[in-house]
Amino acid sequence: MNISAARAVLKLYSPYLAGFFLFLVLAVISCSEEERIKLIEDNFTDSQPISGVAVAEQDQGIEEGNNLFLQGNFEQAIAKYEEGLKINRSVAFYNMGVSYYLLGDIDKSEEYFRKSIEEDPKFTEGYINLAVVLLQTGKLDEAELYMAELLKDRASGKLLVNMANIYLRKGETARATVLYEEALKKDGKSRFVMSNYAYFLLSIGEFESGIKIIEGLEYKNYTDYFNLGTAYFRTDDYRTSVANLHLAEKFNPTEEVYELLARNFYMLKSYAEEAAALKKLTDMNKDRDYRHRYATALFKSGSLNTAHEVMTGLLAEYPQETAYYITDYNILLALGEYRQAGELILAGFRAINDDALMYMYAKHSLVYENKGEEVRRLVFSRAPSPYVSLASAMYHIYSGSMLPAQKLLDQVPPETDNDYYVYRAYIMMKYRNYNDAIRVGDLIDDFKPEYFWYKTVNLWNTKKLTELKVHLNDALTRDLRISRHPQIALHLDPVLDDMNFSYRFNGDFEDILSTVLYPLLIEPDEMLSFVALGYKLLQQDDKLLALEELQKSVRFSEGIAQNNKGVTLFLAYAYQDALREFTQANTLLGNNPYTLYNIGLVNLAMGRPEQAEKFFDNSILQNRYNFPAYLAKAVCMKMRGDANGAYQEYNLVRDRAEDVRDDREKVPNIIYYTKYLADMGVGDYRRVIEDIGKRKPEDGFLRALLTLSEYLSGQGADRLEDLRSDRIFRGTSLRDLLALLENKEPVQNPDTITDRFYKFMRAYLQVKKSKQLTGIDDDDYINDNVILKELFYYQVYMGDSRRALYYLQRLNNVDFRYPELYKASLYYFIWLEDFVNAEASFSALENLGYQDRYFDYYKMLYFLLNYHDQRLMNHINNYMTKYPDDFRGAAIRLMVALKSDNIRMVYNEMGELEAKSGNFLLKLPLELEIDGL
Repeated sequence: MNISAARAVLKLYSPYLAGFFLFLVLAVISCSEEERIKLIEDNFTDSQPISGVAVAEQDQGIEEGNNLFLQGNFEQAIAKYEEGLKINRSVAFYNMGVSYYLLGDIDKSEEYFRKSIEEDPKFTEGYINLAVVLLQTGKLDEAELYMAELLKDRASGKLLVNMANIYLRKGETARATVLYEEALKKDGKSRFVMSNYAYFLLSIGEFESGIKIIEGLEYKNYTDYFNLGTAYFRTDDYRTSVANLHLAEKFNPTEEVYELLARNFYMLKSYAEEAAALKKLTDMNKDRDYRHRYATALFKSGSLNTAHEVMTGLLAEYPQETAYYITDYNILLALGEYRQAGELILAGFRAINDDALMYMYAKHSLVYENKGEEVRRLVFSRAPSPYVSLASAMYHIYSGSMLPAQKLLDQVPPETDNDYYVYRAYIMMKYRNYNDAIRVGDLIDDFKPEYFWYKTVNLWNTKKLTELKVHLNDALTRDLRISRHPQIALHLDPVLDDMNFSYRFNGDFEDILSTVLYPLLIEPDEMLSFVALGYKLLQQDDKLLALEELQKSVRFSEGIAQNNKGVTLFLAYAYQDALREFTQANTLLGNNPYTLYNIGLVNLAMGRPEQAEKFFDNSILQNRYNFPAYLAKAVCMKMRGDANGAYQEYNLVRDRAEDVRDDREKVPNIIYYTKYLADMGVGDYRRVIEDIGKRKPEDGFLRALLTLSEYLSGQGADRLEDLRSDRIFRGTSLRDLLALLENKEPVQNPDTITDRFYKFMRAYLQVKKSKQLTGIDDDDYINDNVILKELFYYQVYMGDSRRALYYLQRLNNVDFRYPELYKASLYYFIWLEDFVNAEASFSALENLGYQDRYFDYYKMLYFLLNYHDQRLMNHINNYMTKYPDDFRGAAIRLMVALKSDNIRMVYNEMGELEAKSGNFLLKLPLELEIDGL
């Protein structure tokens, strides 16, 4: 083996080429050619790439040194090896090299391995370990020459791997690959060969295969865990990377471990843990970049005072470093030290006078000192540069000129400053392009207040409740210090659920029920039979006598005739005429439960649910077995927001229908009709389907109820086709409404519709789905305050404030004391943020003594947007007490928390609202706006 010749021809050492992964090299237990030097097996070099210490017989110093070495006392062992220099210099130098290597002194290790082979040029182990050190210190050409000579004598798997590692470090991947494959053939079961092959796979990007090999090793050392940590980092599995790096740390707490731990925690946005890793790193190495990263991590984790202390020290040492001024400036802002931050950035600008600090000074002067003119002069006096363009764009945004700002940003490379993304997102939000603003806003540094607020605003305005909750939770988990800057403004963005429509169709059961309810005919025999039943159950025999007497009278006959005429008119959709007949019939019949019900029903059809509910109530008082009145009352209660009350009405019908069925053998069909409708009202569709299915009725109404139950239970819109034959009142109309709701083709032409009730329910659906209105001629409703109100709300929802005002004025001309006029105008002026006129509408309703759920809600909106803290909280508490099932009170309370930066309360309220009302953002009419830089 001509290693001496190899040493002679070596002229230059290659520079150290740092690889991303660590490689074990030359971990060989061997002996020399003459078998004159033996190595000791130990636990210290077993996991290291070098061979262990050697034995020198009849040399007490080396023997004592080896004993100390085996105890881990490397420094004491070196002292004993120095004594051995008198007899076995090559072994003593070699053992000292091994000890220095384990102490981490690579330079001393190289020195003594060289001395070892100078004493004994045939000392193979000395060359092997020297090659290890040369590879690690980047002296690849020399290491290659030694390794080439060693391979001539014995091409073991381990030596082949180490030569492959040299080639890999030199960038000769093809040659390295050949040697790895040869090593696998020679010694594929060797842990050393397999682990190094795995490191090779990792280095060329074959992460899955490399990780699998290392994870399969029976035991792992520092290098294994570090390389696993590196591989998992490269594959974005940061948590697993951290776990492996902590295991590597137990073997050896090195600089590279803490550096990579810090990078993992940065990617995980776990800034407190990043700061802890960087603290250990800076304790080991005072490198200024490490210290700057440490201060930044402290800043992001909320340790602001410590971060400021670190930056103060860095600025004292490096007063010409622009980045340090900017970092400390941001820290001071987070501390609320705005004046000190401004002084710092001005001092930096004066000291360095570069464009980056000019930009930061201009930004501070605009945002915190409102020095628009001074900034304009400063910016436009500078020579063109990316930072100057960025500052100019900022000035234009400040001035409200988005288009020039956008053109200037086109000239700025995004990498100039992270504020590039701030301004891009800001302009997108001003144009209400929220989805794109989310994408761009995600590129804003997450420690900036703009990152939190912009993302909050954009997710809110795009109604992405789940993502918004994740975003807020992330801020809370990271204990993010949330600054109040920038300011958030609230605007009313009208939604249909906020408007007091008389005709509304969303496909709820009550919408369906209101459509199919029909007026009641009075036939003397049937009427007596049915009413008598009710009175008998009520045990009111004296009224039976009164009814018998009434039947004999002429007034009773006339009353029945007028009621039945009213029914005919109602079924022809002549509601006003029907109302006249029902009213006269009720006078003749003396508050008859059926005429009262019919009057209520015609009021409901004409869009007056409040008046309708009073008649339904009175009908029930006259006969508590008039079940259609309960159902109609439930519709009115649901319209005014009392869902629990509606539910109770359905249960009353169900209970009392059972009383009737138990009391007599033959039960009138209307009892079955109302009982099944009540079952549907409480959601018991299965019972209706099973019960009617058993009966197999010829009755068209029962078959229609079966169809509706199947549809409502989720059996699909195809079931609606059975309604085409008009088996029930408004059956075809109901089928059309549900078809529109399900995005299917309707049957009827809207221009031919004569039923006011159906016409405006259909108009509501059309506006809801397409924000368009057809088939309505407002000249047909010149003096109809209900329809004028509907038309007004349509225009508000479609965003046409001018047309909405037109209908508001017409409504005023028809009836200036109509409460709905002032309720509508209150909503209108809140929408336009005309709080003077809103106050006038508010006062008018108060003076009229008007109260309902919508007015109570509008009060909250008014005081939220025209902020009055105490009055708002009073109205919120009042609303939540009066309407505990309505989400709006809690939603407005959430907005108060948002305005006061109580993010924890906002997050908790969101969770409760979502559990109760689903994605409540879809129904909330509030749009957020970033109001200035």
